[in-house]
Amino acid sequence: MGNGWAAEIFQRLASHIYRDEAIPNAPVPTPKPPTPKLLRAMRSLVTMTRDAWQSRAELFLKQARLMAAYEDNYVYNGTVNQYFPTYDSLSDAQLRGYFTWRTAVRQGRVEKRGMSYASLYVYELLHLIGCRDAQDGYEKLCAFCAAYCSIDPQIAHYIADWEDEFVIYYGLDPKRI
Repeated sequence: MGNGWAAEIFQRLASHIYRDEAIPNAPVPTPKPPTPKLLRAMRSLVTMTRDAWQSRAELFLKQARLMAAYEDNYVYNGTVNQYFPTYDSLSDAQLRGYFTWRTAVRQGRVEKRGMSYASLYVYELLHLIGCRDAQDGYEKLCAFCAAYCSIDPQIAHYIADWEDEFVIYYGLDPKRI
């Protein structure tokens, strides 16, 4: 039983000790695209506000005004379905997808992406975001609702209320009701 025996046992045991090893052919992680600066600024309105008790509606309006001219070209193929969505309720990818979708809508290309995106766009129009004035906002609201209704009839339940309330709130010609 001399030294040879102990060395042989040690060698056998050492071959069964687990160590960190590189995973062969490991996939290279896809780097996450950086969040655009304006999007980060919009998100910061949630935490950097003077009034910690502002309503969701007030926060939405501040964010919408900041993002009024923002355009994106982010590829997002998902569909978002949330009740009463706001920018703050979307992930960065969903939000960038929304702004890409909105960019296309403003260029006349309306596609179905779920009621959340359609609702957000209507909320913007109701606050005259991206509109010259109330008349322009009303025309954009009617055109968008007609175009979107042809691809997603679900929006039809809300169109009449949105349009009538728009006319009343902004004091447009009552014949439009």
